[in-house]
Amino acid sequence: MVYATEAPNSRAVLQVVCRRADVTIFNAWGERKPRTQIVAIGAYGSIDPEALKAQFDACIMVDNKVSTKLVIQ
Repeated sequence: MVYATEAPNSRAVLQVVCRRADVTIFNAWGERKPRTQIVAIGAYGSIDPEALKAQFDACIMVDNKVSTKLVIQ
């Protein structure tokens, strides 16, 4: 689920498989708070959580400022 500034009133789903990416705009957020939730799925040991966190930290923006609030579970 992605909050996109291009469609702030609608939920968007971003799916990335290998080199293919697809964004689908869904219905309005309604009473839900807009947010972005990222789920990474891979074989055990194939995802380096610290490297992934560093990559996201380098590009996440909140109120036109870089945000470093990323939690990897």
